[in-house]
Amino acid sequence: MLSRALPVLFDPAQAFGTRAARLLVLTLAFFLGLDAFWQPTASSDYSVGQEVLVRPVETPSVPLASTVTVPPLTGASFVPVWEQERAAYPWDAPALFQASPPAPVYPPEERWRQFAVPFELPRDKKWVVVVLDDMGVDVVWSLRALQLPKPLTLSYLSHARRLQPQTKAARASGHELMLHLPMESIGAHAGLLGPNPLLVSLSPVELQRRTHAHLNSFDGYVAVNNHMGSLFTSNRALLDVVMPLFRQKGVFFLDSRTTAATQAEAAADAAGVPSLRRQVFLDDTDDLATIRNQLAQLERTAARQGYAIAIGHPRPYTVQALTEWLPLLASKGLALVPISAVMDWQLARQRLLARQAQGG
Repeated sequence: MLSRALPVLFDPAQAFGTRAARLLVLTLAFFLGLDAFWQPTASSDYSVGQEVLVRPVETPSVPLASTVTVPPLTGASFVPVWEQERAAYPWDAPALFQASPPAPVYPPEERWRQFAVPFELPRDKKWVVVVLDDMGVDVVWSLRALQLPKPLTLSYLSHARRLQPQTKAARASGHELMLHLPMESIGAHAGLLGPNPLLVSLSPVELQRRTHAHLNSFDGYVAVNNHMGSLFTSNRALLDVVMPLFRQKGVFFLDSRTTAATQAEAAADAAGVPSLRRQVFLDDTDDLATIRNQLAQLERTAARQGYAIAIGHPRPYTVQALTEWLPLLASKGLALVPISAVMDWQLARQRLLARQAQGG
């Protein structure tokens, strides 16, 4: 009887086969402890507490060997592997598990602050805002514009191709976003405006429906500005229909000022929507020399009033001119800023003036 049991105790492979023997050994190792089945020796490739050579896979022509240090398994200096990992990568460091400060809670009408590019306005420079309109339609040049120095302010049309990936890429590149809202223009065919433009012939209900559709086309933007719109922005009654929707969305309005007869700022003020206005058009004439001259005009305007807002488009000459001009701003005493920073500054200034008027 004993002679039959001996093969099982001393040669399990012979009794059960190789796979069964391995399973038996692993099971016994689990219950009895690994040290009962394996003790490192001085000649082992994994000898304790010394620098050893890890044998590579059999590839004689490529020397892959490297050295590692195996910590002792016993004794006062024994450090479990999980403690070594904790020392190298402090996964449970207190700073990693401290509660993050709560995100600021903004009033619903100031939801735009949630998406504003963090920025501190420099006190020793004049500020310039560069808005690029019509973003997303010409995908190639829209993506090329993302490579320009940040933070630009990029205004996307809601019918742009692959709108969500484009706007996410723009935010990830450090630029600020706006929605470019098509509005009817004097003498321009409605088909040039894209889908669902705001037309003066539409009923208030249809205007609101279309405006909602544009506002909900993507997220993460701080403001709306008009695409074309010389006819629509001169109609105060129709502006009064759509401006409250901007307040509900929590965004402000940039008047592109495509007509001197615009009523947009007055309508925004009446609806409680903060607003700004464009000072310089960069590329009404798509010519490199003209665009450079307009950038010089932008510099003069910023020097005169402290800041200036320009509007251009993602076109080859505009991108080329900005590529040349933007790196020179600091030497000119200028700083490129996101439009939300100017909006925030203007609102703070208005609050200060209001307190001073009240004697506070």
